[in-house]
Amino acid sequence: MREMEDNTPPTVPPTAKQKRIADFNTNHFSALAESDNVELNSTCQVCPAYWFLHKNKCYWWQSDHRIKNWSDSRNDCTARNSHLLVIKDKEVLDFLTKFTQDKHYPYWIGLSLSQPENKWMWITGSQMDRNITQEPNHDEGQYCGAIRNSKILADICSIEFRWICQQDTILI
Repeated sequence: MREMEDNTPPTVPPTAKQKRIADFNTNHFSALAESDNVELNSTCQVCPAYWFLHKNKCYWWQSDHRIKNWSDSRNDCTARNSHLLVIKDKEVLDFLTKFTQDKHYPYWIGLSLSQPENKWMWITGSQMDRNITQEPNHDEGQYCGAIRNSKILADICSIEFRWICQQDTILI
């Protein structure tokens, strides 16, 4: 009787590098599964390319030499599926200060002076929280908010500055 040929390819043993990677993955994910601080089914939050992640928000700021007035800056953020920066707590202000403190130019944020109430309002409709930062000084007229270093400034909305956009993270 004729023997049947075995057509299965020979088993190639893993290389030393492949074995180290497999061992690392097994040990790493086993440790994650045993950890009290990590859920294996947790969501991952990411930002689009060139945006910065902080907490559950993504931040993007104009870093080249293009400048726009407040309204055009707001429109640019909208085109990016975002809005001008809204500072809801001191931690966000501190985070942004790291990126703007050594700059000699201000960035537009989503703050404007409502008329005729004469109150500083965020583009989300909430009023500026004086516990986070002082209200910027202003004269009569249409003023918008900008940030330079850690200070909120008031300037005429038609002046051209760089700007900061903000959006929610993308869950994957």
